[in-house]
Amino acid sequence: MNSILQQALRSVRHDRDVQDALFCTACWLSFASVVVASVALPA
Repeated sequence: MNSILQQALRSVRHDRDVQDALFCTACWLSFASVVVASVALPA
């Protein structure tokens, strides 16, 4: 299990496309959480 995680981290470290995809996913998740919070909190 640990070696699978290490191999995945190593492949992410060397692959630009995977880094861009993870960064974009993180940006969209943070944007969505901000939108949900701004809609849910005032109500």
